[in-house]
Order: sequence, then structure tokens, then C-alpha cells
Amino acid sequence: MLPRRSNIGPDAVLAERDPGLRDAKLSELGEGWDNVACAVIRDEGEPRVVLRISKIVDPQERSQVVVQDVALLDFVAQHASLATNVVAAADPGNGVLLMSLVPGEGADRLAPRDEAAAAAALGRFLGGIHRADAPAGLVAAATSLTTWPAQAQAEFAASATLFADPDRRAIEAFLAERPPEGAPHNILCHNDLGDEHVIVDTARSDVVGVIDWSDAVLGDPARDFALLMFDFGPAFCERTLAAYDRPVDSDLCSRARWFGARAGVVGVAHRAREHDPGLSSTLARLRRVLAYRG
Repeated sequence: MLPRRSNIGPDAVLAERDPGLRDAKLSELGEGWDNVACAVIRDEGEPRVVLRISKIVDPQERSQVVVQDVALLDFVAQHASLATNVVAAADPGNGVLLMSLVPGEGADRLAPRDEAAAAAALGRFLGGIHRADAPAGLVAAATSLTTWPAQAQAEFAASATLFADPDRRAIEAFLAERPPEGAPHNILCHNDLGDEHVIVDTARSDVVGVIDWSDAVLGDPARDFALLMFDFGPAFCERTLAAYDRPVDSDLCSRARWFGARAGVVGVAHRAREHDPGLSSTLARLRRVLAYRG
């Protein structure tokens, strides 16, 4: 994770971008590899704006990332059936974005009330996004899977002794599997559609939005079903596919399982080394995905 830039303060940046928000309060929402995001709270009301500040030091790279992100968010908003962050203002030079806040809670904190309705909403959402013809250069092509097995094996090897024999054998059997062949067609993928990026309305507990497109790529559509399978379960993923109004090749579910399980292996390996209390729930999800043969 990149360190934060010490020469830029959120309050000063916010006042410069919108003088009307000079007296607003900031509440940090989270920190990613290269950005920090804060909710902007005005007059003690509900936050409606997100301030995102880049941690990238190189000004040219920082500016390029913001310009690309603005173009991506504008494109996604045109094709999304669920709410997404809409850009209100941008300062590429300083690496600053002001975006609308998608109100609600992440599904990792607030489970959808009706799983069937949630899966259908996400299926329709993905159908619209995957149908959209992304302009050249909007996002980069997904990285090759060539190095992924070795990386996952190295991650797990560093913590293998921390797992009980049944789990260790199941994970090692998965790691010995051959990676999937490429998809027939590559499309615009969110590429990180886990439960923390699925927004649930706090009043009705319905799925209302999808956030954080920082990992978007041009790649295999199975990538966007992988974490749905991992976080919500294979049955939820199958319901999502049932509402997905796009051609589905016969190997999509097996590729989604592979992508999801690979992410899960890396996740449990890291949590085990860090003695993370979330290990047991992540491991339970991994067992569920590894057992899936749909």
C-alpha cells in the first residue's frame, strides 16, 4: 500500500475544489492501495459527496489515473442499472476527485433482505455493463494468468502449516489444477465485485448500487461472477447468471469458481499469517467454493 502524500490535506483540497464545502466535516471511508476516500458531511446531514485523494507521488502518473477514472465513471454511469459514483469535479494535477456518494451500506455489513431479488438486480446490472462497447483505452487489458498459479502457491506455502490437514489438502489440490482457458470474448469488467462493493439500501435492504471501479479491466466476464460466488455463495451466483441477459459459454461457471477460489486462497493465506480474526469466515467461504462443481 502506498504511503499518503504529506503535502496535501483533505480539508484544504475540499475548500479549494468547492468553497461552499469549506465548513464541511470529513469522515474517512477507507484507504486503498493508491487512494484515500472520505465522506463529506455538511450541516450534520447525511453525506452525499465523496472526496478521493490519490497517494501517487509522480504528478504525470497521478494526473493520468484521474483522467482515466473520470472517463470510466462517466461511461459506467451511462450503462449501469444500479447507482454508481458520478463525478462532480476533478483536479487531475492534484489527484483529486469529488464524486456522488452511493447511499447505503456495503453488503459485507448489511446483507440483502431478499437474496433472489439481489442476485437478479446484479445480473441485470452486469448484463448492461458487459453489453456496453467500451472505447479503446478506457481500461487496460487484464493481466495474463500465466503467473497466477505460482503466485498463489507461493502465498499459500508461506502459511500452509497453519491450516488443518483437510483444508491444506483441499487447497493444495486446487492449486494443482490447471488454470482455465481464456474467455471467448473479453469485455469491460468491474473485476472486484465483492460484497464490500455492493451497496444495500439501509431502509429496505435492497441492492441499490455498485462502487469502486479502480480495478476495472478488459477481460473475462467470469471475473465479475467470481467474488459474487465467493462472498454470496454458488447458488447466489447461479441466480445472478439467470438474470444475466448475455450469451453465457459453458465454461463460465468453472472459470468463475477458479477466479474466486484463487482469490480466496490468497486471502486465507494472508489472514492466517496475520492472525486475522476474519480467517474462519473467509476459510468457510473458500471451502464452499472449492466444493462447487456446477
